Amino acid sequence: RRVGCCIFGIVISVLVLGYGGFVGYNFFYFYNKLKKGEVVDLPQFSLQFTQTKKASNPTLLAKRKEIEEGNFPSLGADVKNAKLTIVEFGDFECPFSKDSATMIRSLMAKYPTQVRLVYRHFPLSDIHPNAVQAAIASECADEQKKFWPFYDKLYANQNALKFADLIRYSTEVGLDTVQFRTCLVNNRYSEKVNADFSYAGAIGLQGTPTFFLNGQMIQGAIPEQTMDALVQKFLK
Repeated sequence: RRVGCCIFGIVISVLVLGYGGFVGYNFFYFYNKLKKGEVVDLPQFSLQFTQTKKASNPTLLAKRKEIEEGNFPSLGADVKNAKLTIVEFGDFECPFSKDSATMIRSLMAKYPTQVRLVYRHFPLSDIHPNAVQAAIASECADEQKKFWPFYDKLYANQNALKFADLIRYSTEVGLDTVQFRTCLVNNRYSEKVNADFSYAGAIGLQGTPTFFLNGQMIQGAIPEQTMDALVQKFLK
């Protein structure tokens, strides 16, 4: 019995020490992140958010590089010089993504050399039937280096995203309409849009808009004053 009790005591001690070490490691890991300004207590805006049926709460800091870096439309500072990278997973037919578009464009005008903005697609086609085609159209515009003017046009005209509307917008932003039409008809960037959508689901995103600020997730349309305060906090 004594031997059994000793073994049991040793096992319990090892487990306690192991758990204590794990907690201690995480404490110092996040303490150092906070000290460097890499971790900020982010608010959430669930009332200004189009939610999917799936829901989870993954830890995503470890995935920061793959969330931020790739062949995605971007604006502002380059990868090496950006003090803050904001990644938006949006849906061109989502009203809350539309609210965020004005805010984020205003913010980027304020911090063009310090902040990098990346846009990724999360079209919720089960409730937004035109979202996938609009996302493909935006990539066709990006092919001609006009993603951001087209982004503005799509969000400003969110209730008119049919094929004929997209062709009209291509003319209005100065695209080669023949090239654009061919791209859209052939669904040239459908795989890219689907890859973004699948990735968003794989990392557990719940809906749109979802933002990542230096790898930290915040869900919902963010008021400009709040976002500006967060940006300044990161830049410090």
